[in-house]
Amino acid sequence: MARDPYDILGIARDATLAEAKAAYRRLAELFHPDRLEGVRDEVRAEAARRMREAADAMRAIRDGLGRPLRAPGQKKPPGPRTTPRRPRPATTRSDPGIPERPGGIKAGKKAAGPSDAVTEATAREYHVVLRAAESRSMHVRWSGRHAAATLAALRHGHRIDGLVHQVEWGCYEVELDGAATKRLLSSVLHDDAWHDDPVEVLHLEAASGGDRSELALADVLDLLDDALRYSVLADVY
Repeated sequence: MARDPYDILGIARDATLAEAKAAYRRLAELFHPDRLEGVRDEVRAEAARRMREAADAMRAIRDGLGRPLRAPGQKKPPGPRTTPRRPRPATTRSDPGIPERPGGIKAGKKAAGPSDAVTEATAREYHVVLRAAESRSMHVRWSGRHAAATLAALRHGHRIDGLVHQVEWGCYEVELDGAATKRLLSSVLHDDAWHDDPVEVLHLEAASGGDRSELALADVLDLLDDALRYSVLADVY
């Protein structure tokens, strides 16, 4: 990168990762193409360049301050599976399983959701963080295609009075019970190739295999307890 990433984001060299993320989102509020509809082409082109520059800076700082996630498409190392997989019913991306109000009661047909084209054109990395909402029993994260599809599902499921909360630009969170969490994460992609995607384990209770640093995504879903509540946070840089 030609310019210093800290200079690009306008933060000090000793800034924390949280401060870097906040600075990146402030730039996104100014330069994201969603904000510039109807302006001159040269202005949009410059904004797109600034967004790419900011995204590259954020990625460089994240890699420097925190352990980077595995690159999308990189497979986990082979090894014995410790938990048998249970068959899941077939689902589609059009049924992400996000209830519109408590109790899982559908509120009728949804209005057309936002387009993902602009986000996909500017995004560099997608991340999902899954954690138990009322305990420290589970805290994991992953990136790649499944993370991008999860973000799209939360964006399309977001309603002002709904369960999906927009944390900041490009960041959505929902809290669901274990069964609804499984439905959401199982339904965002049409195929089953995501089953073996690697998931980084940040914390996992010993009873669930807490000494492991990585799991397959399908195995993480098998560990979800229907009686517990989980937070799913999807983010894009």
